[in-house]
Amino acid sequence: FVRPDLSPHVPFIDRFGQAIAADYPGKVRDEAELQADIAAEEAQLREVQGPGPVRLGFDAYGGLDPAPWQEPATGFFRVVQRDGVWWLLTPEGNPCFYTGVCAVPQLAWETTPITGRERLFAWLPPREGEFAAAWSRNQWGIEDGTEYCCFYTVNLIRKYGAEWEARATAQALRRLQAARLQ
Repeated sequence: FVRPDLSPHVPFIDRFGQAIAADYPGKVRDEAELQADIAAEEAQLREVQGPGPVRLGFDAYGGLDPAPWQEPATGFFRVVQRDGVWWLLTPEGNPCFYTGVCAVPQLAWETTPITGRERLFAWLPPREGEFAAAWSRNQWGIEDGTEYCCFYTVNLIRKYGAEWEARATAQALRRLQAARLQ
């Protein structure tokens, strides 16, 4: 196979980790858009979650209240069979359904291999200082010296500043709670 000379076409990836040649709704063009996203998401979450911490339609354990049926409260989670279907009940006796979510928030994934491909990127964050958390090496147990960068982490740092980990974690939890309400 012949390797084509890509020099006239590089860089491929912009400073936000996006394809330079692509254009699509939601593509980030500058840091101000990341900041504006904070306010837009806040408004959207307030709309879904309502004015306070009480969420109508669910008991304290996430059970459907009021459900079309309810069992007596026992103070414990338990299962019951109704019409041949097994249901998980909350301690208050309401049917509930839980979904498992793992790796939330994902603050440093997915990463992009950089070593030997530096020319593909319009900009790479410094490996030290503010963006150090975005860099890793030797992933998947492969000790080959490859450095990786997580542009998602870079953009979280740009968006939330010095407290990016705490703020991104809190926001991920709010998103999960809002998804539960829809």
